[in-house]
Amino acid sequence: MVYKLTDNDGRYEIRWISAGNGDHEVNFSFSSAVPVVTCSKDGASVEGRFLIESDETTGSIAGMYRVTRHGNQVDMTLQPTSEWRPRERKLSVRLIYAAIPIFKQWVNTSINGQQPSRSMQPASPQCAPVGARLRSGLCSI
Repeated sequence: MVYKLTDNDGRYEIRWISAGNGDHEVNFSFSSAVPVVTCSKDGASVEGRFLIESDETTGSIAGMYRVTRHGNQVDMTLQPTSEWRPRERKLSVRLIYAAIPIFKQWVNTSINGQQPSRSMQPASPQCAPVGARLRSGLCSI
């Protein structure tokens, strides 16, 4: 995993993350950059926009993010605000993206019967790695 950091008056913020397995790569970019909230007071919250891009033909999806500190835990919520946008120019691939429900209704997909909120309300608590939770409108890790 590769991180691009921005120096904001001596505090580093995450501008971009890239991960890959040799054959495929995924990139997350953030505007505004994601600050290290573990140094912030309890309850501190930051919001911004994200863009996830993958291989040339796969395309991208954009949305809003929120990072909130709760004691020694940091929650990051990613909420898509648009449908998946393929970059492929072939009509057949564009039709697949337009017809298959997971791509067509990306923003409207629910988890456990709950609709994701456009107002960025956190999802119900999920199991989390030590010290952090990552949630999106479609899945929890």
